[in-house]
Amino acid sequence: IQGEEPAELESRWLETGERRPMAILAAGGAHLEEYEGNNRWEVLLEALKRKKNYRRFLFLKEKKARGEASIEEVREFADLAKALKGGSR
Repeated sequence: IQGEEPAELESRWLETGERRPMAILAAGGAHLEEYEGNNRWEVLLEALKRKKNYRRFLFLKEKKARGEASIEEVREFADLAKALKGGSR
């Protein structure tokens, strides 16, 4: 979250099928009690990976829209879209 408007964030989360941020916001501070010990770092690492994958997804989406993406990039785009929607990768 880098100063985006709430509507922008919600739109992005819905576009990627990401429901966790909205659930966390709805739960308030109580969600932190779910994570104990090192699991907090795993959650943080996973969030950072998703952010990195989402940025790459957007880059490839633009490149694909301009018709400049290679076959490998189109495959990567599809894999990222699937992973972001399904919550894996």
